[in-house]
Formats: sequence, structure tokens, C-alpha cells
Amino acid sequence: MRKSLILCHLFFSLLITQFSAHAENSSPTPHPSAEVAPTKKEMTRREKSVLKREYKRAQSLEVEALKHRQKFEGKEFEMLQAKARAAFSQNSEKERLDYFASHPKGAERRSFRKTQSEKKKQFQTTMRQEKKAYREKQKAEMKELKAKHKENKKRFDGYLKQGQNPAQELWPTPGA
Repeated sequence: MRKSLILCHLFFSLLITQFSAHAENSSPTPHPSAEVAPTKKEMTRREKSVLKREYKRAQSLEVEALKHRQKFEGKEFEMLQAKARAAFSQNSEKERLDYFASHPKGAERRSFRKTQSEKKKQFQTTMRQEKKAYREKQKAEMKELKAKHKENKKRFDGYLKQGQNPAQELWPTPGA
């Protein structure tokens, strides 16, 4: 059984080498003076449609990657703001206790509370402004990416109309 398997393998490998050698020798060779122009294969409608579908998918993946990154950056930002709020609250409480310990009169305490209230309002305003600026930055990133996608899509379609493969730099890079 083993010998017959080895013989069969040798026979097929010999047959394949002879067949491929015969096929190489039988092909006509062009005349050396004749220039062979490379044949430009026109893209089929199906190939164009597949490329468009893949391109659209790649663009949507890049948008999803940006959304994902922004989501985690947003959580990080909120965590930093929460820490800042806690630190502000802790500092103001410490200041209040120290001030009240050294100033037992009600009139002095009222003026301190008023200034503390103003400081707190200013801090909250600053926090809201930071959050608004952060959200605007995220919206601008998304808007910029979508504008880039729109421009690249026009160029991509231009390549396809010419029957060419689109340039590699037009393809989106998710996660970048």
C-alpha cells in the first residue's frame, strides 16, 4: 500500500513537470522588435459596485471609530470635571470651617458666605464653558471628517468613472 502511494505520487509529479514544461515551450514568443502594449483591463460594473460598497463601509467604520474614541474621551473629560468639582467642594468646605472658627459673628459669616457663593457660581460657569468648548471641539472633528469623506468620495467616483482603481490615499483609515 505504501509503495503504491509513493509510486503514484512520483508518477503524478513527473506528469505535472512534463506537462508544465510542454506548456511553457508551446507558447508563442513575440518578436523582439514588436512592442507589446500593456492591456488595460476595463473595470466591470460589478467590480465598481463592489469597490463603492467597500469604500462606503470603510468610511462608516472610520466614523464609528471616531464616535467610539470621542465617547471614551468624553467619559474621561467628565471624570476630570467630577474630580475638579470634588476638589473645589473640599477646598471651600475647609475654607468655611477655618473662617467660621476664627470669625464667630454672624455679619462676618454672611459676607463670607456671599463671596463663597460667588466663587461657586464662577466655578460652575467655568465648568459649563469648558464642557461646551469640549463638545464644540468634538462636533468640529466630526464635521471635518465628514467633509473629508465627501471630498474623497468625489475623487473616488472620478477614478471609477475613468475605469481606474482609486488611489490608496483616498481610502479611510479607521482608528486613526
